Amino acid sequence: MRGYASDHASFPHESTTDQWFSESQLEAYRALGAHIIEHICSGGPGVPPGAEPPELSLESLHAKAQDILDKRQPQ
Repeated sequence: MRGYASDHASFPHESTTDQWFSESQLEAYRALGAHIIEHICSGGPGVPPGAEPPELSLESLHAKAQDILDKRQPQ
């Protein structure tokens, strides 16, 4: 993801009008999505390698995502 970002200044805000993604572009966006979801599901910094993430219900996932958004809002 970082390699693709360093070569493409508009990442991750590239136009989606061209739906034919290169393998590196697809992988960069896949990795970005995985990182975002891991951040939300773990409540922040991520799950250490080898550790089991806690089970999530839809309600707890929503609460964790809302907590992250609330922390980012200017007070």
